[in-house]
Amino acid sequence: MEDTQNTFRGPHGEVHFAWMVDEYPVYRRGWAWYLVADIIGAGMVLYALVTLNFLFALIVVIFGIVLTLSAARRPVRLRFAVTEDGLEMGHRFVPWKDLSRFSVVYDPPAVKTLYFDFKSAMVPDLAVPLEQMNPNVVRKALLTYIDEDLTRDSEPVTDYLARVLKF
Repeated sequence: MEDTQNTFRGPHGEVHFAWMVDEYPVYRRGWAWYLVADIIGAGMVLYALVTLNFLFALIVVIFGIVLTLSAARRPVRLRFAVTEDGLEMGHRFVPWKDLSRFSVVYDPPAVKTLYFDFKSAMVPDLAVPLEQMNPNVVRKALLTYIDEDLTRDSEPVTDYLARVLKF
């Protein structure tokens, strides 16, 4: 993993920080996790068949197939950069004018994440793992462009459940 903390010019202005992140979080699931998931899935399919709810049975089977296929796929490593014009994540660019605020949730080793809230309510928050970056240095650079949300001191419930349940 290569982190960049020296500023240089890029296509979206001066780049203050850049580091590599996974496209989505990867959780290590042991055989016990898959056994429990299979038992729960089989129980749900059995319940659906007993109650003659074939659509629910089909949805559970499709969910199991998607979960199996996604476990076999590895996430793409993307370059995340904080620039003077906005944020770069892979080939995606988000200008500062589209963002309302950011927050840092830092509770190592479990949670080291940078959250960005969009002005549009239709766009979900952007969660970026800090990896080995110093959160205080990144926070200081971000404060020159965007306000910080000091009320968020923990990760969202959905992120917590995804991490605990390894989804």
